[in-house]
Amino acid sequence: MPLMHPVPTDHRLALRHLLAWFLIGVVVAFALQWLQVRALGGDWTGLVNTGETSTLRPLIEAELGPVTTAERAGHDGQFSFLIAVDPLGQGPAPELFDHGAYRYRRILFPALGGGLGLLGGEAALVGLIVWSAVGLGLSTAAVADLGAGWGARPWVVAGVLANPGVWLSVQLLTPDVLALGLALGGVALWRRGIHWWGVAALALAALAKDQYLLVAA
Repeated sequence: MPLMHPVPTDHRLALRHLLAWFLIGVVVAFALQWLQVRALGGDWTGLVNTGETSTLRPLIEAELGPVTTAERAGHDGQFSFLIAVDPLGQGPAPELFDHGAYRYRRILFPALGGGLGLLGGEAALVGLIVWSAVGLGLSTAAVADLGAGWGARPWVVAGVLANPGVWLSVQLLTPDVLALGLALGGVALWRRGIHWWGVAALALAALAKDQYLLVAA
């Protein structure tokens, strides 16, 4: 019977360290979202940022009921949500998007949030909220790992946690933060010699947001 080789203690400590940073990132993401929801009157549908005058508003309200709206045309969370409930673009939403093909190119985040279109509107909204938080968790853990490997001080993770662009992505439900987490995670895996998983993470980052092909390059 083959012997089981225990995981070295330093590896266990490293994994616990990264898990702690991941959870910190997730908690910060949820806190940012909660603060945004409070500012919008306590309605979590406000994170979709449906525009008052948006042509997408009737489609979103068909899924969620009356929603808290943003000024004028709203923000990109509208596109994330509608792609989440219709990832194959079979409904009317793509025709109403500004540059539908461009929006659908960033398929990973909404596809995960909506369970590949199998979830209803409310569940898809929860999924987008959760995957956005996962993106910040991955970003934080990856930066902590890269920083430790390069001898940087722990405060280097503030580059993610205190980044206004990351905050906006978390609060507006855009794919940026998940793409960032996957890209940084891919770099961290590659640096550790885990090449195939690193390549997979970088490929997924490009599916989340096409500009992240530059990270792989």
